[in-house]
Amino acid sequence: MKHRTISILVVILATAALFAQPDAPVKMVVLDLKSPGNEGVVLADRLYAELTKTGLYEMAPREKRDAAVKEMGVTAADDPANLVKVGQKLKAEKVVGGSVGQIGDTWSLNLIAVDVATGKAEQQLTKSLKGKVDGLLLLTDAFARQVSADRARQVKGIQAEKLDLSKRSEALKARKVQLEKQREANKDNLAKELESIDKKKEALDKEHQLTGEKIAVQDGKIEEVKASGKKPATDPAKTKTFLEKKQQDILKKKEALDGDKEKARARTIKADGDLVKEIGLVEKAQAETAQKQASFEPKPPEPEPAPVDTIRKPEPPKKPVRKAKPKTKPIN
Repeated sequence: MKHRTISILVVILATAALFAQPDAPVKMVVLDLKSPGNEGVVLADRLYAELTKTGLYEMAPREKRDAAVKEMGVTAADDPANLVKVGQKLKAEKVVGGSVGQIGDTWSLNLIAVDVATGKAEQQLTKSLKGKVDGLLLLTDAFARQVSADRARQVKGIQAEKLDLSKRSEALKARKVQLEKQREANKDNLAKELESIDKKKEALDKEHQLTGEKIAVQDGKIEEVKASGKKPATDPAKTKTFLEKKQQDILKKKEALDGDKEKARARTIKADGDLVKEIGLVEKAQAETAQKQASFEPKPPEPEPAPVDTIRKPEPPKKPVRKAKPKTKPIN
């Protein structure tokens, strides 16, 4: 029996809001308003036109909207639950709907803008107007301005925050470079200071050696005085004592220089530790800033899972049916 392979593709649908930048045009649907005549269509077209002018919204084409409404069988364009369903179907972030009513010479207008993700009404307008229906156009324009103004404030705030984050990122980057340069400068200064101390020690070593040679000379003079018994103009013993004291002072200076070297190293190590700690704080701040900046970038869509093949197991082979051999009759 042949094997049959059935490929099953699992498709994950996500709303477009997950992939949009926070300050990018918002995907919006405007539904025809529920009305006794064609007023709802006219006002919806007016809303569509006014909101499109702002550049703040990416409006769903009427053809797609009408096809979705027809497929879903939505009749009440003023019901927030229906607005959310249409928004989800068209992958929109916001949906505007409402209704128009008339009692005698009085017209009533109800407009609502719903956030698809939360299901909450973000803007709403309920007004009554006596007289001609034309006045509803002005109310519709006012609602479009209200919706756009709220979005414009959001975009302005987001763009300002993005600019602040960009400036902060650059400042942190510059500070880190400055701190790293300071570390290198401290190391160079330490090397120069140690080199200077070593040169001073070399000079002291030479002076110590020269003083030792002078002491040896005075030792010879002391022996000569003892041998001759004559008293010299300058007492070599006193000169020797002076030179020995000088040698001790030289050794003390060398010890002090060794102490200066240790202090210089300790001072540089402490300064370097402080710089490393500050660099760590800067890097932490950089990571936090980068994370906030990333929150303003569009998220990539999740990759679709690889097709899963379901293989039908072959049926076990059937055992062949043995046919009974016909009995042969004996020949008389």
